[in-house]
Amino acid sequence: MARRDLESIIQTTALELFREKGFESVTVLEICQKCQITKPTFYKFAASKGSLLIHYYAKLLIAHQPGWDDRDLHGSWGQCVLDTFDFYIDALTENGPELLAHLFIHNFDAGEQSIFVYRSELLQTLFDVINSAKKEGSITTPQETVPLSLALVDLLLGYAAYWSLCKGEVDVKQRFMSVLKDTLGYQELKEPVHA
Repeated sequence: MARRDLESIIQTTALELFREKGFESVTVLEICQKCQITKPTFYKFAASKGSLLIHYYAKLLIAHQPGWDDRDLHGSWGQCVLDTFDFYIDALTENGPELLAHLFIHNFDAGEQSIFVYRSELLQTLFDVINSAKKEGSITTPQETVPLSLALVDLLLGYAAYWSLCKGEVDVKQRFMSVLKDTLGYQELKEPVHA
């Protein structure tokens, strides 16, 4: 079996077990047995079950929504930003509050391997999209683009953490998207303007 295939099988199997039994209840041995591998093989691919969780979310966040920076697809540059953050809040919360809580816990231990270390290529595209949205008038905040973009990412993570701490009992998506629109000074364009 190819290395990439085995890595994917371990990742998928672990996530299925985490969803089914809860993160704390799943052991590395259980993951190994379900994948039909030995513990030494498991540790060639993952430092711990927490690292599997971090890897899963990192891949999810990096594999952002296709076409997220395509103005024609979204109708305006501002809508590109909103749709992108909508995708990310869904991605962070899709596996439930318990797994997200464990992600935050294990992320603290990850240090520089943190999934929340901002990816420069994604941030640069976000800067460009926000600048374009400001030019077309769909984002009206006077905030400078770089600190605004970093604040938006922090806002996303803060709302995701809040949702996890509330055990998923709040409508975080509605709250987050409302605050996001207010922060951006989002204006829906009456007539699409092609920039």
